[in-house]
Amino acid sequence: MAYIQVEASVRTHRKFLKAGPAASWLWLCGMGYCQDGLTDGFIPFEALDYLGVKAPKNLKSKLVEVGLWELVEGGWQVHDYLQHNKSASHVDGLKQAKRAAGKAGGLASGEARREAVASPSASMAAEPPREPISSHLCSTHLISAPSVPEKISAEPHSDSPPVLTFPTVGKRPTWTLTEAHVAHWRELFPALDVEAECRGALGWVEANQPKTAKGMPAFLVNWFNRAVARGGSRPAAAVGGSRSAGNLASLQNFVNRGR
Repeated sequence: MAYIQVEASVRTHRKFLKAGPAASWLWLCGMGYCQDGLTDGFIPFEALDYLGVKAPKNLKSKLVEVGLWELVEGGWQVHDYLQHNKSASHVDGLKQAKRAAGKAGGLASGEARREAVASPSASMAAEPPREPISSHLCSTHLISAPSVPEKISAEPHSDSPPVLTFPTVGKRPTWTLTEAHVAHWRELFPALDVEAECRGALGWVEANQPKTAKGMPAFLVNWFNRAVARGGSRPAAAVGGSRSAGNLASLQNFVNRGR
């Protein structure tokens, strides 16, 4: 935002008293035009009607007459403008200095981040100690996101049929869960119904904030870990098998009572 500097005594200055209120207002609007456009006090003829003053043509001669404006080639020059306001070159220098300072700060910040990545032990030492895992989780088989094998990547398996499609953000609008993904995670999480957990994760992603396609495998592994910590969800085959065994036992008891 541009600002102009006006002396506090302007209200009693003889030039403004002689020019009158309307012409003085034209002078003030002209000052705003010069600072906003960085014209160093020059007002072209064609800009007169756009200074925001009614009937400026009847007032301009007053400003020239009292010496507030000076008639020059192509327009008017505000008298002593640069004695009280910043020149265009000065403002440009301030902008360049600000950009240079911002660039230097960005370079320093980037260098600090690169050093932190190069020596992760320093950043790890600054982290507060983590709370120990409770005893009921010690025997649970948890799989952390970094330990996911290389073959489970963000790219869909072209030779494996799709199972679910997740909306994502970033360059790729979707990420496809394939049967190859499901088969691999069944091996890593035998206590879970992997497909049911993936459907639950899909519902969460659709209702909340989508992830990037590259981050989807890590997101699902974290989802599975939390499901295991809660007690897990038995695979559909295991659930069906237990029901069959229960039905068979009930039938056997009925036959024995009949005998």
